[in-house]
Amino acid sequence: MHLQNLQETARTILHTNDAGGFTVPTVNGLYPAQWNWDSAFVALAFVYLGEVARGWQEIEMLLQAQWKNGMVPHIVFHIDDSGYFPNSQFWQAGEALPSSGISQPPVIATFIRRIVDREDCGPEELQKLRALFPNLMRYHRWYHITRNHQGLVKIIHPWESGFDNNQSYDEALYNVPLDSLAPYQRQDINHAHQSQRPQDSDYDHYVALVQCFRSQDYEAHWCATHSPFQLTDIGVNAMLLRADYDLLALAQRVEDHQSATELEGWITTLTAALEKRWDPHLSLYTPVDICAHTSVAMPSINGLVPLFGLETIVDAQLDAMCDLITRWMKAVRYGLPCFDPTHPRFEPYRYCRGPTWPVWSWLVAEGLKRHGRAELAHTIRDEMLQLIEKFGFYEFFDPLNGRGGGGSNFSWSAAITIFFIQEILSN
Repeated sequence: MHLQNLQETARTILHTNDAGGFTVPTVNGLYPAQWNWDSAFVALAFVYLGEVARGWQEIEMLLQAQWKNGMVPHIVFHIDDSGYFPNSQFWQAGEALPSSGISQPPVIATFIRRIVDREDCGPEELQKLRALFPNLMRYHRWYHITRNHQGLVKIIHPWESGFDNNQSYDEALYNVPLDSLAPYQRQDINHAHQSQRPQDSDYDHYVALVQCFRSQDYEAHWCATHSPFQLTDIGVNAMLLRADYDLLALAQRVEDHQSATELEGWITTLTAALEKRWDPHLSLYTPVDICAHTSVAMPSINGLVPLFGLETIVDAQLDAMCDLITRWMKAVRYGLPCFDPTHPRFEPYRYCRGPTWPVWSWLVAEGLKRHGRAELAHTIRDEMLQLIEKFGFYEFFDPLNGRGGGGSNFSWSAAITIFFIQEILSN
């Protein structure tokens, strides 16, 4: 592979998608705003490219939109969003800035820790950390308290998972009533073919949920308690656990002992609750549909993200997950699909229902390295880089034929390319 060329293309994409201190996921119109967890990835990528101030600016602009209750919204609308749905006018949310009324996987602390753990991290960066640390604590506290469910945290909309129409949410989503659904007009299918996007029926339920929350002015306790969609999403919990560990390291860095104690308590509780979600039949972790009081037994890559979050995993479970990953990869031609490719609900080119995603591949690869399975992690990494080199920096890829889908010249695909190249060059 031509790593230098790949990295320079990735740099160009990030600069092209720079909208003035924050990065849009793609400039093709599909996502014309700042997305929460996308920006965390992008911030670290800028730092790895030597553009340290720009990386911090990405985070600072995101946290400008933090709500008083601590939530960091999943979308921040800094610029004209009239060509997007649901836009700021539809959400009618936000405090300091127009935003959505829900959140996303809380990975910000994880990426800030990687930024400040660099050998060349300067004193001015540590000042930024001290300034932002209270914001990060408020964000984690909001998750652990407002969204608590028996030690895990819940999501109240599939969009909060970053994995919108994955099969794990089907039953819970379609139990959301549509009695009060008001008319709306999708815009996403003007920028990406409908075969790559969620179905209209999915969108009906997405919109009905937002309209439900909006009717209550997004009051956090009401939404968490009364949402007709409530799920202990495994990916969100695993990423929150990893971010708790990273925020604990940052608390120790800024000598905030009270926050460190609070974080240690969350880590203990969340670890124990997450470990109970292991499903030996699927060889991964499964969520609970809280409204239906049932476990959700779907073979989704989301159930592998505890590799990223948990500090320890027993060898038998680790072996089972590695075998599962290997089987999925052998069943397709390109990379690690996000859903079991032998399952009857597998859809190789429809958004989160089967494609190979750079972001989920990176999470799993990072987790495998953490647990001593570097060889499999490097296989995922190398196949992803080859896929991007051959087909381009797409949002996701059809694992059967490699064709790119969703947004093109995608920011987090560029960011993850930079992460993988940095890893190769540092070894």
